Amino acid sequence: MDDCLAAKKILDSGATCVLCYKGMVIKNDKEGLTPLFEFIDSKFDFTMFSSAIKRVDMIVAFLYLKLSIKNIICYEITKSALELLENNEVKVHYKDFIEIDSRLEEELKDINDIDSAYQIIRSI
Repeated sequence: MDDCLAAKKILDSGATCVLCYKGMVIKNDKEGLTPLFEFIDSKFDFTMFSSAIKRVDMIVAFLYLKLSIKNIICYEITKSALELLENNEVKVHYKDFIEIDSRLEEELKDINDIDSAYQIIRSI
């Protein structure tokens, strides 16, 4: 939880996505899904990292699963994303639920395989 709180503090100072592990901080200030794609493309092992991000929907949830992140703090999350993350043993701390009405969100609800979901997301 300490890593999550450290990441949230950096998020609150203006970053869009922050990863923390025992004092090591990796932040990104780019918008949208770009930070998560860049983290995935780096091939770095983020298994032990915690993360802070403003909003988590199914797309972001699958990208976090691809990164093997096990601890997330966010302001807003969809119920389906929370369920997906918790079913994959990810601890999630959030403030509010949000509703997102998107075709991709609906399409991802029926997918259980992280790599399949990632290929769909990457193709958008």
